[in-house]
Amino acid sequence: MLTEGDVIVVPFFRHQENNNGEPRWVIVTEIVGDTFYVVPLTTQTRQERNYDKTILVKKKSSEGKMMGLKKNSLIMLDRQENFKFKWFPKFIIKGKCPEELLEEILDNL
Repeated sequence: MLTEGDVIVVPFFRHQENNNGEPRWVIVTEIVGDTFYVVPLTTQTRQERNYDKTILVKKKSSEGKMMGLKKNSLIMLDRQENFKFKWFPKFIIKGKCPEELLEEILDNL
């Protein structure tokens, strides 16, 4: 079962600039009924200047290790999306967002 703070891979996440998309790692920030809310991660850390709100997580940090990161990643706080559970028959859980970091994310949404 999915819980808040899970780091998962969704098979499709829309690009900001068009309706195309790709698989993406995301952090589950909230679950309400049959809907879950997420913020995406990107390994393209140079894109930080393209967003208003981001948090950099280093792969070798305790947070990065707990989240299962393979590369340094940006959490893109201004790209929150929601999905219905029925769209996903199963989830690929990669790790868990530490509670303190999840609180920081929620405070900045």
